[in-house]
Amino acid sequence: MEFGQLALYGTAKFSASSVSIPAGRSQTISVAITPPANVESIKLPVSSGFIQAVSELEKYSIPYLGPPYSLYTTPSLLIRNTGVILPQIYGYNSNFTATVDTGFLAIDPTYGYGSVIAINQWIYEARLDVLPANTNITATYYAPNTTIVAWNAYHPSLLIPTISIFGYPSFGTLVRNMGYTRNLGANAQNTLVTTDSGSQVAVGTGAYR
Repeated sequence: MEFGQLALYGTAKFSASSVSIPAGRSQTISVAITPPANVESIKLPVSSGFIQAVSELEKYSIPYLGPPYSLYTTPSLLIRNTGVILPQIYGYNSNFTATVDTGFLAIDPTYGYGSVIAINQWIYEARLDVLPANTNITATYYAPNTTIVAWNAYHPSLLIPTISIFGYPSFGTLVRNMGYTRNLGANAQNTLVTTDSGSQVAVGTGAYR
């Protein structure tokens, strides 16, 4: 339950407000439901109500329910480039002091690594893979800092990619969640990935995406 909620109302437009239908006949009446405006899709709002048809002797109610926003145009991921960076990759030392990656995070073999990915919509399957840094895959979203500096030379992994995702080489899967979820993340000391055969391998040092 969310406290302090305010009621938001939509509107309904009917093709006719009243009709006369002879016995044994039928007639179609169209109705267009306009959901409330200024809703926040990240809160997964739901718009509901009912349409009531009334005669002298009978009364019928037709309920309706649905999201008051476009599932198609709403971004799947929550993107935040200020404050708490999302999606987020971070490294942490033995004292669990975290260093957040704001573009390029140097690999430290003594570190553990983790990620936080916030998903705007409920999804049934989420997968997080480790790719070579020089991949040709086209991303929908990029890190807030995409400036290439001189020391960012490509360092290939000693591991050879053995699987693919969207037709591009992948070292393996860090996380694969099945079932309805809104968050995806991983914490790993050795950055183990899982191949299609189910075996786990450590990608080791190198340059990754």
